[in-house]
Amino acid sequence: MPLTNYGKSKLLAEEYLSEVKDLPLMVFRPTAVYGPREKDIFIMFKSLRQRIEPYIGRSPQRLSFIYAKDLAAITITGMLMRDKYNTYNVSDGKSYSRYALADITKKIMAIRTLKVHVPVKIVHGIVNILEMFYSNSIHAPTLNKEKLAELQAPNWECSIELLKKDLGIAPKYDLEAGIKETLAWYRSHNWL
Repeated sequence: MPLTNYGKSKLLAEEYLSEVKDLPLMVFRPTAVYGPREKDIFIMFKSLRQRIEPYIGRSPQRLSFIYAKDLAAITITGMLMRDKYNTYNVSDGKSYSRYALADITKKIMAIRTLKVHVPVKIVHGIVNILEMFYSNSIHAPTLNKEKLAELQAPNWECSIELLKKDLGIAPKYDLEAGIKETLAWYRSHNWL
Protein backbone atom coordinates (compact mmCIF):
# COMPACT_ATOMS: atom_id res chain seq x y z
CA MET A 1 0.00 0.00 0.00
CA PRO A 2 2.22 2.83 -1.26
CA LEU A 3 2.03 6.17 0.54
CA THR A 4 3.58 8.32 -2.17
CA ASN A 5 3.44 8.79 -5.92
CA TYR A 6 6.94 7.34 -6.05
CA GLY A 7 5.76 4.19 -4.27
CA LYS A 8 2.67 3.97 -6.47
CA SER A 9 4.81 4.23 -9.62
CA LYS A 10 7.03 1.40 -8.39
CA LEU A 11 4.01 -0.80 -7.71
CA LEU A 12 2.52 0.00 -11.14
CA ALA A 13 5.83 -0.93 -12.76
CA GLU A 14 5.86 -4.26 -10.88
CA GLU A 15 2.27 -4.98 -11.93
CA TYR A 16 2.94 -4.05 -15.54
CA LEU A 17 6.08 -6.18 -15.78
CA SER A 18 4.42 -9.15 -14.07
CA GLU A 19 1.90 -9.24 -16.95
CA VAL A 20 4.59 -9.50 -19.63
CA LYS A 21 4.52 -13.10 -20.83
CA ASP A 22 7.67 -15.15 -20.21
CA LEU A 23 9.53 -12.26 -18.60
CA PRO A 24 11.80 -13.54 -15.81
CA LEU A 25 11.10 -11.03 -13.06
CA MET A 26 12.82 -10.61 -9.73
CA VAL A 27 11.69 -7.62 -7.67
CA PHE A 28 13.62 -6.15 -4.75
CA ARG A 29 11.83 -3.81 -2.35
CA PRO A 30 14.50 -2.22 -0.18
CA THR A 31 13.63 -0.35 2.97
CA ALA A 32 15.46 2.86 3.96
CA VAL A 33 18.83 2.67 2.19
CA TYR A 34 21.78 4.40 3.81
CA GLY A 35 25.50 4.56 3.24
CA PRO A 36 28.18 6.77 1.70
CA ARG A 37 26.83 9.47 -0.63
CA GLU A 38 23.22 8.95 0.49
CA LYS A 39 21.62 12.35 1.12
CA ASP A 40 18.28 11.87 2.92
CA ILE A 41 19.47 10.06 6.06
CA PHE A 42 22.62 12.19 5.86
CA ILE A 43 20.40 15.14 6.87
CA MET A 44 19.78 13.39 10.20
CA PHE A 45 23.52 12.76 10.66
CA LYS A 46 24.24 16.46 10.06
CA SER A 47 21.54 17.49 12.49
CA LEU A 48 22.88 15.14 15.16
CA ARG A 49 26.38 16.50 14.63
CA GLN A 50 24.91 19.93 15.39
CA ARG A 51 23.50 18.38 18.61
CA ILE A 52 19.84 18.60 17.48
CA GLU A 53 17.74 15.42 17.27
CA PRO A 54 14.46 16.31 15.49
CA TYR A 55 11.32 14.17 15.31
CA ILE A 56 7.89 14.74 13.83
CA GLY A 57 5.32 14.24 16.57
CA ARG A 58 5.54 11.56 19.21
CA SER A 59 3.85 8.55 17.62
CA PRO A 60 5.78 5.29 17.87
CA GLN A 61 7.33 3.88 14.71
CA ARG A 62 8.97 0.63 13.63
CA LEU A 63 11.67 1.05 11.01
CA SER A 64 13.87 -1.15 8.84
CA PHE A 65 17.14 -0.19 7.17
CA ILE A 66 19.51 -1.65 4.61
CA TYR A 67 23.14 -0.65 4.16
CA ALA A 68 23.95 0.21 0.52
CA LYS A 69 26.75 -2.42 0.30
CA ASP A 70 24.33 -5.14 1.41
CA LEU A 71 21.68 -4.01 -1.07
CA ALA A 72 24.26 -4.08 -3.88
CA ALA A 73 25.49 -7.56 -2.90
CA ILE A 74 21.95 -8.92 -2.65
CA THR A 75 21.02 -7.42 -6.03
CA ILE A 76 24.07 -8.90 -7.75
CA THR A 77 23.48 -12.30 -6.15
CA GLY A 78 19.85 -12.16 -7.22
CA MET A 79 20.78 -11.32 -10.80
CA LEU A 80 22.95 -14.43 -10.94
CA MET A 81 20.07 -16.67 -9.82
CA ARG A 82 18.34 -17.85 -12.96
CA ASP A 83 15.55 -19.90 -11.40
CA LYS A 84 14.22 -17.70 -8.57
CA TYR A 85 11.73 -15.13 -9.72
CA ASN A 86 9.87 -13.56 -6.86
CA THR A 87 9.31 -10.31 -4.97
CA TYR A 88 11.65 -9.77 -2.04
CA ASN A 89 11.67 -7.28 0.80
CA VAL A 90 15.22 -6.19 1.54
CA SER A 91 16.36 -4.93 4.93
CA ASP A 92 18.96 -5.98 7.47
CA GLY A 93 16.28 -8.26 8.94
CA LYS A 94 15.85 -6.27 12.13
CA SER A 95 13.19 -3.92 13.40
CA TYR A 96 14.18 -0.62 15.01
CA SER A 97 12.38 2.03 17.03
CA ARG A 98 12.19 5.57 15.68
CA TYR A 99 15.07 6.55 17.98
CA ALA A 100 17.52 3.76 17.04
CA LEU A 101 19.27 5.57 14.17
CA ALA A 102 19.99 8.59 16.37
CA ASP A 103 20.89 6.52 19.44
CA ILE A 104 23.44 4.47 17.50
CA THR A 105 24.84 7.55 15.75
CA LYS A 106 25.22 9.43 19.06
CA LYS A 107 26.99 6.44 20.59
CA ILE A 108 29.45 6.20 17.68
CA MET A 109 30.05 9.97 17.61
CA ALA A 110 30.21 10.12 21.43
CA ILE A 111 27.84 13.09 21.56
CA ARG A 112 24.71 14.19 23.36
CA THR A 113 21.85 15.96 21.65
CA LEU A 114 18.72 17.95 22.35
CA LYS A 115 15.76 15.77 21.36
CA VAL A 116 13.03 17.91 19.78
CA HIS A 117 9.55 16.63 18.97
CA VAL A 118 7.98 19.08 16.52
CA PRO A 119 4.17 18.89 16.57
CA VAL A 120 2.72 17.32 13.41
CA LYS A 121 0.51 20.34 12.68
CA ILE A 122 3.51 22.67 12.69
CA VAL A 123 5.42 20.39 10.31
CA HIS A 124 2.42 20.25 7.97
CA GLY A 125 2.33 24.06 8.01
CA ILE A 126 6.04 24.25 7.19
CA VAL A 127 5.56 21.77 4.33
CA ASN A 128 2.69 23.82 2.90
CA ILE A 129 4.84 26.97 2.99
CA LEU A 130 7.81 25.17 1.39
CA GLU A 131 5.67 23.73 -1.38
CA MET A 132 4.15 27.16 -2.05
CA PHE A 133 7.64 28.70 -2.15
CA TYR A 134 8.86 26.00 -4.60
CA SER A 135 5.66 25.97 -6.72
CA ASN A 136 7.35 27.69 -9.70
CA SER A 137 10.65 25.87 -9.33
CA ILE A 138 11.90 22.80 -11.17
CA HIS A 139 13.18 21.58 -7.78
CA ALA A 140 11.14 20.16 -4.94
CA PRO A 141 11.83 21.04 -1.32
CA THR A 142 13.67 18.40 0.70
CA LEU A 143 10.66 18.20 3.02
CA ASN A 144 7.43 17.94 1.04
CA LYS A 145 4.05 16.19 1.42
CA GLU A 146 5.35 12.97 -0.10
CA LYS A 147 8.45 12.84 2.15
CA LEU A 148 6.30 13.74 5.15
CA ALA A 149 3.98 10.79 4.45
CA GLU A 150 7.01 8.49 4.48
CA LEU A 151 8.46 10.03 7.63
CA GLN A 152 5.18 9.68 9.53
CA ALA A 153 4.33 6.11 8.54
CA PRO A 154 4.03 4.03 11.72
CA ASN A 155 5.49 0.83 10.33
CA TRP A 156 8.31 0.23 7.84
CA GLU A 157 9.11 -3.20 9.26
CA CYS A 158 9.44 -6.10 6.84
CA SER A 159 10.37 -9.75 6.80
CA ILE A 160 13.32 -10.96 4.74
CA GLU A 161 12.67 -14.66 5.36
CA LEU A 162 11.73 -15.30 1.71
CA LEU A 163 14.92 -13.57 0.57
CA LYS A 164 17.02 -15.77 2.85
CA LYS A 165 15.12 -18.94 1.92
CA ASP A 166 15.01 -18.47 -1.86
CA LEU A 167 18.36 -16.81 -2.45
CA GLY A 168 20.30 -18.16 0.52
CA ILE A 169 21.66 -14.74 1.36
CA ALA A 170 21.33 -12.34 4.25
CA PRO A 171 22.73 -8.87 4.90
CA LYS A 172 26.11 -8.66 6.65
CA TYR A 173 25.59 -5.25 8.24
CA ASP A 174 23.22 -4.38 11.05
CA LEU A 175 22.42 -0.71 11.64
CA GLU A 176 25.33 -0.10 14.00
CA ALA A 177 27.97 -1.63 11.72
CA GLY A 178 26.58 0.20 8.68
CA ILE A 179 26.37 3.57 10.45
CA LYS A 180 29.92 3.19 11.75
CA GLU A 181 31.26 2.65 8.22
CA THR A 182 29.02 5.37 6.77
CA LEU A 183 30.10 7.98 9.32
CA ALA A 184 33.75 7.12 8.68
CA TRP A 185 33.19 7.75 4.95
CA TYR A 186 31.39 11.06 5.60
CA ARG A 187 34.24 12.20 7.83
CA SER A 188 37.00 11.15 5.44
CA HIS A 189 35.26 12.98 2.58
CA ASN A 190 34.57 16.10 4.65
CA TRP A 191 30.77 15.74 4.59
CA LEU A 192 30.73 15.82 8.41
